[in-house]
Amino acid sequence: MVAAWQTYPPGEAQTGSWLFTTNPSRTVPLTPSGLRQRFDKIVKAADIPGACLHRIRHTMGTYLVEQGEILKAAGRCGHRDSATTLRNYAHALPLDDEDVADLLDTLYQTPPRTHSAQTTTPHQN
Repeated sequence: MVAAWQTYPPGEAQTGSWLFTTNPSRTVPLTPSGLRQRFDKIVKAADIPGACLHRIRHTMGTYLVEQGEILKAAGRCGHRDSATTLRNYAHALPLDDEDVADLLDTLYQTPPRTHSAQTTTPHQN
């Protein structure tokens, strides 16, 4: 889809920082309805059936929560608090029993650290 965006519209320069804009130089953002129209054209050109903006939003929220970035996900999704984000995306948290068991197994299989006998000197200021 990114490749389709980079060449859409064909032959026009892409100089601005906005992903979806009202002009070829990409310096003015689209309105929400304009964004949906432009997105639908790009999806059609890229031949990606069923793609929609809401799914992209959900994918981004799920990914950020999965990475432990709950506050970032809340901000990007426009949620007032992280509780809303967790209600919607808690399924992405890696907190099932198998993950916890694997972590404990790894921790207990690691040999304990040995401390070498070192003479320490008091800290001088």
